[in-house]
Amino acid sequence: MKFECKCGFLLELTTEQAALLGSLNQAFECPNCGVRRKLPPGIAIPKQNTGKMSSYRRRKSISVTIVAIMNFILCVFGLVLVIYGAVTYISDQSSDDQFLGGLWRGIGRAFILTGTICMAAFGMSGYGVLRRKSWGRITALTVATSVGLLAVSSFLGGSAEFTAGIAIVYSAFVCITLFSPKSCEEFE
Repeated sequence: MKFECKCGFLLELTTEQAALLGSLNQAFECPNCGVRRKLPPGIAIPKQNTGKMSSYRRRKSISVTIVAIMNFILCVFGLVLVIYGAVTYISDQSSDDQFLGGLWRGIGRAFILTGTICMAAFGMSGYGVLRRKSWGRITALTVATSVGLLAVSSFLGGSAEFTAGIAIVYSAFVCITLFSPKSCEEFE
């Protein structure tokens, strides 16, 4: 037998539990929202409710969702920059010096490839965190840690202080959010 609370918590009882504990006027305190609700006839309260909520019924914290949205935004923003860099790279193929021209073409290709891989990592981590998958959490923590280390080195080097500051705040927010015990429970 199944009973669903208004908050979405699903109480499942076997017929044996309902037969042993059955009473028509019992109330049920939802472990998810804490509200006492009357049960319909034929459904009983188990004395110890140890059942977990299924993954689609769990309450999702807003901070974890914000991490996913931030990763999607950074992915789109980064892809725009990579596409802009690729168009600029393709349109500027002329060089008087053969050696420097080849060197710049190689560096340009490396930046485009690296940028595409990084943006794919942002997109994958955003999707995984939004779906509350453990691989998404690990990917997001890896990306945030990498961004944070690059931002700290850039900040200490004296270049791009504002951008490095934003990246450090992003990394700190992601790490604090995804390492918290409450958000760890949300991931499968």
